[in-house]
Amino acid sequence: MIPRVYLDSSVLLRKLFHDPEAVSPWGHWERCFTSRLAEVECLRVLDRRRLGGALSDVEIAGLNQKFRELLDCLELVELSEDVIHRAAQSFPVQVGTLDAIHVSSAILVKEGLDIDLVFLTHDVQQGLAAQAMGLKTQGFKIPRS
Repeated sequence: MIPRVYLDSSVLLRKLFHDPEAVSPWGHWERCFTSRLAEVECLRVLDRRRLGGALSDVEIAGLNQKFRELLDCLELVELSEDVIHRAAQSFPVQVGTLDAIHVSSAILVKEGLDIDLVFLTHDVQQGLAAQAMGLKTQGFKIPRS
């Protein structure tokens, strides 16, 4: 059991779409955090799939409800000035804007609550950024060269 976790959008989306490679076991955590950004990212993915014809009205309604239920179980980290300030600073590895916001959110939760926290992501570059910033990570696989 991992007591405290931070979930990025890739983890939430794989759970939502019942991906066989989703993080398992699911939900055996004492506390679970994500950024408010994940709400926007996940809803944008649902909307893009709907507009692209990949989801019917029935499917989109069910997925929206399931996502809201999932979100209700998480502690949301707001896009505060502190998060934005940390995300704007330099990282030891390449990291995109949204990934920097997720990693920074997790760092501020870890430091602010003085807790051990595992950063869960399926995104390799984001996982590397989290590791480089000193977070424990799980969920991604580094491709073999």
